[in-house]
Amino acid sequence: MKTPHMKSLAAMSLIALTVALSPQAKGVTLINYNFNSLTTGTSIHGQDSWVSVSGSFNTPPQVATTPVNAGGGGTTGLTNGLEDKGSSARKNFFTAGTLTTSQTLTLTFDAIQVTNQTIAQFGLGDGTANFGIWNGTMAIRSSANTFIAKTNAGWDVAPINNHWYSFQSVWNLSTNMASLYYKDLTNGDTSYTQLFFDQAQTVSQVSLGSFNPATVTDAWVRVGKTGAGGVGPGTGYLDNLSLVAVPEPHTLALGLLGLGTFLAMRFRRRAS
Repeated sequence: MKTPHMKSLAAMSLIALTVALSPQAKGVTLINYNFNSLTTGTSIHGQDSWVSVSGSFNTPPQVATTPVNAGGGGTTGLTNGLEDKGSSARKNFFTAGTLTTSQTLTLTFDAIQVTNQTIAQFGLGDGTANFGIWNGTMAIRSSANTFIAKTNAGWDVAPINNHWYSFQSVWNLSTNMASLYYKDLTNGDTSYTQLFFDQAQTVSQVSLGSFNPATVTDAWVRVGKTGAGGVGPGTGYLDNLSLVAVPEPHTLALGLLGLGTFLAMRFRRRAS
């Protein structure tokens, strides 16, 4: 025979599992950012807490500008200034410990390649884990590897010039694996297409390498043109950064189940 507190525990357990597995468990938006507040035509270094990253790509810094074919971006986006490979920049968005290995992250940004061999990347922390356009191909990069998306014919997947794309990468921090999706905004795509990293179209996830979420506090961006020669602005742009963190379903369920157990124990004490 079930006692009242047992019934309460069973009911709360069911609620915990239902909430954890429901579409409403959408997580927390940690980044929702465009560059519209920045002064166009100038370096973003020092604007709205953006900092140029020291190293081989820090001079000149990224430049805020009105993007070409602005329908895919906002009124202000980011371009590579006057550097061949493009600099990189970083901005603090949250505190250390916000990201944990019990989360799945969905990162999204928009980018356009105006001329071939553009770089347009969005990542976290020091940028060793990032995704987007790499040397004119769609790719995920980690501390150890560059994973270039492939067609079923074995070709590298490349963006169409002068088309705005939305790139989305899902990072499972419990497995340290990432997947990559895109939609062609210029073509009017309304849903994302998943990319694969082999000709057989079976490898949909790749390793994030040494990415450590516990120490991450900021976003990292880079846009530019690769290769020697042909320097100048207008080779590529990026805009509309987004990051949503969602707890793993089993983690959320266990947390809610623990809360249910605690409440049931309190009910039992009151009834005794």
